[in-house]
Amino acid sequence: MAGRVRHPRAGAAARGVLARRPLVSLWEKSLRDGAATLGTDSPAGARVAETAAFFEFLQGEMLAMMDRWRDHREKLGLG
Repeated sequence: MAGRVRHPRAGAAARGVLARRPLVSLWEKSLRDGAATLGTDSPAGARVAETAAFFEFLQGEMLAMMDRWRDHREKLGLG
């Protein structure tokens, strides 16, 4: 999910959230690598794998949130 997603009507705060997606993607990859090194069958590896799954979930939610924000802005007459 790395890369930039442009939302031309997003405000500065929304663009700031989107700008962090590459960083979150990097964290997820690093955590997955760490989980593989530790072994997901170990307690530490399982915790790291769960954290990686959280960051994967977070990335999807960030995109969905931006879509909901766009819709909300239109309802408010800001879009």
